[in-house]
Amino acid sequence: MLKVIEPAQDNLKTYGNTIRNIIILSCTEIDSMMKKILKNNDYLVKDDKYTTNHYYKLKKALRLDEYEIGFSEFENIGTFSPFSQWKPDCPTQSLFWYDAYNKIKHDREANFHHANVKNALNSLAAYAILLIAQYGHNNPIWEEHMKKFYSIHHSPRWNLEDFYVPNNILNSLKQTPIDYPFSLTI
Repeated sequence: MLKVIEPAQDNLKTYGNTIRNIIILSCTEIDSMMKKILKNNDYLVKDDKYTTNHYYKLKKALRLDEYEIGFSEFENIGTFSPFSQWKPDCPTQSLFWYDAYNKIKHDREANFHHANVKNALNSLAAYAILLIAQYGHNNPIWEEHMKKFYSIHHSPRWNLEDFYVPNNILNSLKQTPIDYPFSLTI
């Protein structure tokens, strides 16, 4: 996308089919990741139909609104904190880039202008933030593949008791696991 469109503030409203595909692919991955996190934590939804109402529960657990990242080669376009305005009373619309994804997906002709660079960059930033929130950035995958594209400007400071520790290590340390409170069936 940014090989063809100059990454500048003036071009953030530029839209097109390739940009639409980036938004759809990144948001589909985000849906899949959020659903998997909830399911892995025993948060089950009737008929397996997860929505942003369910995904919103991850905002606090993963502290998604505390992340701010940039694109390493294009720092001039600023930083992105795509979950910072996420609200429970309008969980889809308050994520403007995710709302754009839904509009593009359901009525491309009327909403094609939402397939723009700004929404694509925010959806890519959201995808990267979810990866960081789950796996951290001090690992070989981040170092080898992601670090060259993204720069982390701000991330949450976690307390030791907030970290995930595998059961075999937890048991050897004689520690008790604490379940996060969104483990409910809806």
